[in-house]
Amino acid sequence: MFNLDDKEMAVIEYVRRKGRVRRSELEKILKLKEGSVRKVLEKLQHKGFIMKDGRQRNTSSHTALRQRAYEKQLSSLSSIG
Repeated sequence: MFNLDDKEMAVIEYVRRKGRVRRSELEKILKLKEGSVRKVLEKLQHKGFIMKDGRQRNTSSHTALRQRAYEKQLSSLSSIG
């Protein structure tokens, strides 16, 4: 089971809707600084939820990968309570 915090869930949901996003977009959407967004993205990459696509400054985009795992996490959260 994956433990996702609110920021991670927000990023995954946004990436799921948009398909590909830039870190700068997420900074604006989440109202977080670059370093905070970068940490969230690194955690999600490590957990396998997203993949970094591109390596140049300000051109990186991220795509959702583990849709089934994410949906399973959501369903387990909705069954609590």
